[in-house]
Amino acid sequence: MILFRSLCKKHFEKTSAKVGVVLGNPMRMVPDRAVLTVTRHEGVWRVEYEGEHFGHSRDKEIAKAAANRQARQIMDGGKSCEVRISGEHGFWAA
Repeated sequence: MILFRSLCKKHFEKTSAKVGVVLGNPMRMVPDRAVLTVTRHEGVWRVEYEGEHFGHSRDKEIAKAAANRQARQIMDGGKSCEVRISGEHGFWAA
């Protein structure tokens, strides 16, 4: 038991000076990413990105395609990206 306490004390002394340490484990840093959201507004699907709306269509698939095209351009520029679809909670295979 004494050996365990001494090892824990040495470990926490090493890690306590580091920034972002919780119980001796470094916190996972999530990089900033662009988030494009496909939503329905007044009967039309549209893509929202940084306060701007584009890709307006009555068909959700067309709006999703516009979001994916924009996401590809963002990723080609070196930034991570996420496309969120409002109203879809998962995918099921039949």
